[in-house]
Amino acid sequence: MSVSARAKVDLTIYEGATFEKTFQWKTGDPAAAVNLAGYTAIMQVRADIADEVPLFSLDTENGGLIIETPETDGKYTVSIAAEDTEGICPDHEMIVGLYDLFLILGDVKMLQQYGKVRIYPSVTRE
Repeated sequence: MSVSARAKVDLTIYEGATFEKTFQWKTGDPAAAVNLAGYTAIMQVRADIADEVPLFSLDTENGGLIIETPETDGKYTVSIAAEDTEGICPDHEMIVGLYDLFLILGDVKMLQQYGKVRIYPSVTRE
C-alpha cells in the first residue's frame, strides 16, 4: 500500500492473532519512494482519544514499527505480536478505536497516517 503524508488508513486487528501490515511512502509526480534512512517512528492505538493508557504503544525501538531495508524503498511495517492482542477485547466485544503514526527525522515529527482501528474478538481461545 502506498501512503502519502497524512493518509487516512483504517486498520483491522483480530484478538489473539499477529497483526503485520507493510506500507510504502511515496511522494512527487511521478510518485517515488521516500528514503527512510535515519527515520524512527511512533504509533499509539486508543479505544477512545481521551484514554490515558493506550491499548498499544509501538515504536521502532520496541519493534512494533519497522523501517524496512533497503530504506530507499520507503517501506515501514506495523507489527503487533499475537500475545499482545490476546484478551484485548473485554466481554468479547469489538473495540472501535483510533490511532496515529508519526515518522521522525531529527527534530521533525510528521504525521504519516491515522485512522480507525477495529479490533475483533476471537472465537477460538487456548
